[in-house]
Order: sequence, then structure tokens, then C-alpha cells
Amino acid sequence: MPKLSASILLLAFSGYALAQEYHQVSLTNNCGTGTPVFRYEGDTTPQGSTTVDGPVIEGVAWLNGLAGDSCLDPGGDCSAVEFTLQNEDTNTAEIRDVTEPASFTFVGGGACNGLGADCPSPSACTSTLTQCVGDNAGIHITFC
Repeated sequence: MPKLSASILLLAFSGYALAQEYHQVSLTNNCGTGTPVFRYEGDTTPQGSTTVDGPVIEGVAWLNGLAGDSCLDPGGDCSAVEFTLQNEDTNTAEIRDVTEPASFTFVGGGACNGLGADCPSPSACTSTLTQCVGDNAGIHITFC
């Protein structure tokens, strides 16, 4: 029976680790009230900033419980950022339903790094759809 050396096993596992897909989702709230959260197709429980192992498909971030808004779920009366982060395909993000300032920036992901959009107010918000291709791109979303 052939024996595998420790070097060969280490090399095999290192290659696997390098090939893994992950995406950092970072949320910042400068509004004074509310809690920034997001959910996505693979995990519909609202959560705060985290790193997701695997793709983030149909993600949406919003401020849960922002004073003066009825935003307890995305699609209510509040700003939301919709996004998809996935290797070997297009990363996308867009701000919608602007009621308070919101912005996003892609972090890492090669050509994606630094791309984003900013909506300082509903009247100052133009098309925010941003797309790019890059592996393991993350996103930093800021409210207010």
C-alpha cells in the first residue's frame, strides 16, 4: 500500500484552501438608531457583519428598527442595498428605496476593489447598479 508523505498532503490541502470561496460583508450604521443587518438566499436569518463561506446570492442589507421608519424587513420604508457576491460570475450591488443616506464599496476581488455607489439623499441618488468580476469580493455597506 503506497504511503503519502506529509508534504504531499499539506500541498493538497493548501490547494483546496486557496480555491475556497468566501465573501466579507461589512455593515456600518452612522444613523444613530437601528441595527444594520443582511440576509441572503442561503441564510434568511438577519445577521450583522460576517464572512460567508461560499457565494452570497440575492443578499439584501437594511437598518432594522431605524427610528421613524417601519423597516423591520427589507422592502419596507427604508433604504436597502441588494447584492450578489460570487466567484466565476458577476458581483453586483444596487441601492434601492432610498429614505436615508446609503453607500457601498466592493472590497478586494481584484477589479472590483474600490468600486461602489453613494446615495447621500433620495434626490441626489442616480443609478447605483455596480457590476464587476473578481474572486472573493467583499462589500462594505454604510447607512447615513
